[in-house]
Amino acid sequence: MNHYTTQYVEDRQTPDTDSPNYEGDQDIGISIDPSWPESGSSWLKVVPWGLRKLLIWIKDHYNNPPLYITENGVSDKNGTLKDQHRIDFYSSYINNVLKAIKKDGCDVKGYTAWSLLDNFEWTNGYSERFGLHYVDFNDPDRARVAKDSAKWFKQLIRDNAFIETTTAPPTTQPAQTDKTTSSATALVASLLTLTAVFAQLLM
Repeated sequence: MNHYTTQYVEDRQTPDTDSPNYEGDQDIGISIDPSWPESGSSWLKVVPWGLRKLLIWIKDHYNNPPLYITENGVSDKNGTLKDQHRIDFYSSYINNVLKAIKKDGCDVKGYTAWSLLDNFEWTNGYSERFGLHYVDFNDPDRARVAKDSAKWFKQLIRDNAFIETTTAPPTTQPAQTDKTTSSATALVASLLTLTAVFAQLLM
């Protein structure tokens, strides 16, 4: 499963038009909370509790299948190496995955951050950066530099825990977003399969 963001949807009959399209044929209305933090992508709002709710929904509707989260990440446009916003994103999203495992009984087997490197983002080209490592696209050799988030992620895997929190994670629903603490000591034990592979790539 890939997951990036959350939206509110409601049942809404779409009027017939002369130009049918994918969005119009869904018969739904889509909205977001304007208080949700933004990212470098117009469609991607930071909503950590949404991932937990999705995992619970899959558990309840599909008999709790084993799940691998193969993509989860956040973008920016400036490519800063001091990417505290990305650390906050991963801290809050991974914490919600952990709660889904420990508190809700979801069978999550692995988690992979997106992405190891800045890359070509579909129709937005190189203007949006998701990487834990900065890539200089003006350099023919595509030089790469680890961002602060890469160092943080590597340490998270090495420690098998959230040891300390530098800043509070984005709070979009205070009742559902807990502060990350060292109580998350079973993180890699629960998310071992893919994080172990990812850790090797960061060494």
